[in-house]
Amino acid sequence: MFEHEWWDFDDSGAVSHVIDKKICPDKDKVADFLIAKREVSPKVKAEVEAAIEEGWCAWQCRTDWAEREGEPLASYKPTQDRREVFRPDGRKKPGWFDVWIVRTGDWW
Repeated sequence: MFEHEWWDFDDSGAVSHVIDKKICPDKDKVADFLIAKREVSPKVKAEVEAAIEEGWCAWQCRTDWAEREGEPLASYKPTQDRREVFRPDGRKKPGWFDVWIVRTGDWW
């Protein structure tokens, strides 16, 4: 089961922490969660709190990953693009779950 992970999911060059909302449902507790996991220093708690955003994640097996074009590869795929996650009628597509996204900045 997915709990949390970090990677450059949007090719911005910056690492982002992605946390399942089932593990940490309260936005106010995200910074403390990352500190407890030793992912960030307590010294940057305010910066973490300012960087928390909402998003979604799903397990996908695809052949169009940028780094492995044409080869099947399964991985979690986080996004903030509602078009990937929701149907035209507003219902969430199967497999997607809510996450917190913490984009790192100069403080990282």
